[in-house]
Amino acid sequence: MALDLDSTIAATCRVAFDLICGPDHDYSYADIESWEWGLEEFGEARYLSALWHAWTLRHQEIEPMEPAPSFQTYSIKTHPEVDTLDIVSKYPDHKGAEQYRRRWLDDHGIEFDEFVRVDGSKAALDYDVYVDDDPRLPAAVAERDAPGTVVVYDQPYNRDVDVPHHRAHRLIEVNQALLEVSADVGA
Repeated sequence: MALDLDSTIAATCRVAFDLICGPDHDYSYADIESWEWGLEEFGEARYLSALWHAWTLRHQEIEPMEPAPSFQTYSIKTHPEVDTLDIVSKYPDHKGAEQYRRRWLDDHGIEFDEFVRVDGSKAALDYDVYVDDDPRLPAAVAERDAPGTVVVYDQPYNRDVDVPHHRAHRLIEVNQALLEVSADVGA
């Protein structure tokens, strides 16, 4: 299973908003209306730089998306349908943020098998199940030759996904989605 990091486990945008707007801003995840929103609102260079600096300069300030992320992810990792739980994150290799991402996962007690960084589409990776907030991922997985399922981690910007997928409003709901996936495969 591929489990996304940014905006699925880690609330990276909150720190990025602080970096862009200062500490008195009133931006939240509820303001993010589309996948491209940050690029459009702040400009590509400024927004991507803030996301990178959130990890490289202020990773200790990045909060989990939900309370008790180690419990939430452990319940997924130990689910009978899960052979491996990899953290899969999309960002360019030359940015140097991986060590801080790994440290954040360790600091929050999140157990996983592998940390996988990808430059292109995560759909190109050979996972049966993806848990991700990217609204484009279900369509990309549906188009590939190998079967796969996407559990969309609910965010305001991904509520219009129109290809088959499962949805989780909290990480603990991934377990129910896995049972549904298993039932679909067995049917």
